[in-house]
Amino acid sequence: MDDFSPITVGVIDLAASKATVSDYSDFTFTMNWSNDTKSFNATLGIAMPFIYFTKNQTDIASVIISEGTVTNNGEMLVIKNSHNGADFAIYAPAGSTWDKSGDTYTS
Repeated sequence: MDDFSPITVGVIDLAASKATVSDYSDFTFTMNWSNDTKSFNATLGIAMPFIYFTKNQTDIASVIISEGTVTNNGEMLVIKNSHNGADFAIYAPAGSTWDKSGDTYTS
């Protein structure tokens, strides 16, 4: 296992020094990163094949793709042949669009 991050997910201008656990159950937990105006959550759990991210409605989601081939399908980003051949899909809410600037996609 290496320390490479092929995908970085967050929100623009969120400067949080640490993550806190904001919720948990027997099978899942939610991490939160926040500052005075921005908040970002990631919920994951045992045997879940996905991570569920939430943000404030006014915050701009940011996805940095460091490795792989990206296809932008409206609300969905498909990343193929990423680190060690892994494939990923990132879904935004219905009606969302992704804008690209370099390796960064925002919505």
